[in-house]
Amino acid sequence: MENLKEELNKCLNRNVPFVFYRKPNSEVVKALIQNDDSINFTTGLADSGFVFAPFDDLEKSYLIRRDNSISLSFSLKRVEEVPSQMDNEHSNVVEREIHIDLVQKAIDFINNSDTQKIVLSRKEIIHNKNINIFDVLEKL
Repeated sequence: MENLKEELNKCLNRNVPFVFYRKPNSEVVKALIQNDDSINFTTGLADSGFVFAPFDDLEKSYLIRRDNSISLSFSLKRVEEVPSQMDNEHSNVVEREIHIDLVQKAIDFINNSDTQKIVLSRKEIIHNKNINIFDVLEKL
């Protein structure tokens, strides 16, 4: 975990585009770190790399080009999850009911159309400015 934290800290200090991610139930964290601080965009699927694409087609999609970045992998030991104050704030009943309703609407839409998959997303604003990026990474 220390190597992962060191690399993440280097990225933050160098102010370069990067992504750290892991697949569900995996203990491997992968990183793609751009070699310079340039900002790249993409409009199609021809570019190779990691794409940050908004749900709004009118907004730009950002690209970390594979040919201008390094790829790293880290082994992550799972830590026991401890409920935080943020977790408690987001578990209120109203938000849960709104989310259940949204999921049901998506299921109904899939059942009544040719659609096979829908990706639901929601915007969540966290007002706590004392968030430690390393603590968040450990909880992923």
